[in-house]
Amino acid sequence: MNVQVIENQYQESPSHFARILSPYGVYPSNSFNTKDSIYIANESLSFSVFKNITDNEEESYSEVQLLYLEEIRLYSSLMLSVDREKSYSVFYPYPYSVPLFISDSEAGIDASAISEIGTILSSPGLVGPNRNSYPTLEDIKLPPLVGGPEYDFRDSGIDYELARNIYKKIDTSDKILIRGLSTFIKSGMLSKHYQFTEEYIIALYISLESSFRLVLRKLRQQGIENPSSKDAAAYINSVFNVIDGYDKYFEEDYELRIMSLHPESRFGIFAHAPLLVDDGHALFDNLIELYAFLITGYIHPKHLKS
Repeated sequence: MNVQVIENQYQESPSHFARILSPYGVYPSNSFNTKDSIYIANESLSFSVFKNITDNEEESYSEVQLLYLEEIRLYSSLMLSVDREKSYSVFYPYPYSVPLFISDSEAGIDASAISEIGTILSSPGLVGPNRNSYPTLEDIKLPPLVGGPEYDFRDSGIDYELARNIYKKIDTSDKILIRGLSTFIKSGMLSKHYQFTEEYIIALYISLESSFRLVLRKLRQQGIENPSSKDAAAYINSVFNVIDGYDKYFEEDYELRIMSLHPESRFGIFAHAPLLVDDGHALFDNLIELYAFLITGYIHPKHLKS
């Protein structure tokens, strides 16, 4: 298996991409691999490798789009498999990826190729902050390999079997699901910067809205012709065995979202978003359980009726 860096990905299509992970994140201590993607937990340089599926007709493009479909699938499957009573995880990828061609990789990527990719990513031109006309990359923490802080690895509270099931069942052509997962990953990145706490919560609100649309879809599949926010709330309250739940789908979060995004609304006029840090942390934890259920049907044992 041979690994080659693609010098011009617009002239020659890469088979894979690799991306360095910054110590800003909080990561599972064990590496994780599927046929199409790999997360490498390494004390000096952690990174991911993922198959190029950008020829998928459902793939969209935006100049502010950070992640490829396959890595959204990879990172979110691990973040959603965390038991928040025991652990925590945030993936913080570098804003640029390295295009690669890996020969004979249809059955997966072997250990020798992973080692070779690690060597490629360790080169000085890639592991440091690339400079462009905008100083956008200068504040990203560098890996320990080049003098950065240690990675924060968590060795408990990660259900790797659940992660594999989530990964398997994520449909990368489902635009609503992908929007919800990508903004969830981005919210975790924003949470690492105190000055962007408001934006962290707003990203979670977008992810919450995607989950709402997924619940409405599920209710329509169950025969409810025009499901409402109240129907969605009743469904979630029933699934998670919540006695005193919201009358409408995450009603309190909906109202806070309106007040945060609209300076003037039926709730009043606000010079600043009326948010608390705990609003974000609680919603982040709820979305982990909500998306794990919507994707796989998994419900944490604490919610099961005794």
